[in-house]
Amino acid sequence: MMENYEKILKVEEKDGVLRLSFSGEMTIYTAAQIKDELIENNALLVNEANNIEIDVSGVSEFDTSGLQLIMMTKRKLVSLAKKVALVGHSDAVMEAIRLYKMDEQIESDDYDDDEIEFSAG
Repeated sequence: MMENYEKILKVEEKDGVLRLSFSGEMTIYTAAQIKDELIENNALLVNEANNIEIDVSGVSEFDTSGLQLIMMTKRKLVSLAKKVALVGHSDAVMEAIRLYKMDEQIESDDYDDDEIEFSAG
């Protein structure tokens, strides 16, 4: 894979929580790159902490492709019995989630403006 682009995904583990931090654009134009970065980190995602945060506070643009990538990542992690939370969301992400009327599908009963928690249910 070519490494001449800036990484969109940063993966770090702290205090038993694995954080996937996305930054920049999560659009149709970057979807293939993001998917490649997720595949690069697949072993880490499968084997590390059971609590995973998807941080999208650094996302500046977000469209249907970005939403699909978030949902694909969430489904994969939940299928591996991971607890997954969307945290630190940007205005672009929340606007798209609300536009596509996906807020009810991804939020829990404990939803507040600081965190959307995904559940296996």
